[in-house]
Parts: sequence; C-alpha cells; structure tokens
Amino acid sequence: MNELTGPLNRVEAALNQLCNDLGTLDVLPGVEQGVSQTNERLARVEHQVSLTRAANEQTAATLEAIRVDLGEVVRLLAAGLVSGAQDGSGGLAAAPSVTLRPRG
Repeated sequence: MNELTGPLNRVEAALNQLCNDLGTLDVLPGVEQGVSQTNERLARVEHQVSLTRAANEQTAATLEAIRVDLGEVVRLLAAGLVSGAQDGSGGLAAAPSVTLRPRG
C-alpha cells in the first residue's frame, strides 16, 4: 500500500495544481476587462489633461496681453500727469484717450 501512496500523493498534488490553474484562467477575462476599462479611463483623463493644459496656455497668453495693455495705460496716465504738472496749472491734466483692443 505504501508503494501506491507516493504516486497518489503526486497525482493529488497535480490535480490541485490543475484546479488552481483553471481557477486562474476563469479570473483572467475579468482581469482583462478591468485592465481595458482602466486603460479607457486613463485615455479620457489624459485627454482632459491635454485640454486643460491648452486652456491654461491660452489663459496665460491672454493674461500677458492684458498685462502689456495695463502697462501701456499706466505709462500713458503717468505721461499725462507729468505733462499736467509741467504746464504750471497746478491741476491735473486730462489723461490721453486710451482705446483697448478687444480680445478675440
């Protein structure tokens, strides 16, 4: 009987391993579907990041243009105030007319 026990134990171990392998195979489609869904979500997030980055770059460019316009307005106002002080009237001179260009 002992001579049968060793081979039976090996067969039992092999069957257990086979059952484990088959169980793993049953899980694989679910794992693959989960990976696929995660990849789809990642692609959507990357697309949103790209859109946000482009919007931020546009906003930065717009803010820079506004900064330049404000600098020009301040320069013109300062020039008007200086010229008013130089004309000896003691009052403030009218600031030069400033027209800001529309954003597009």
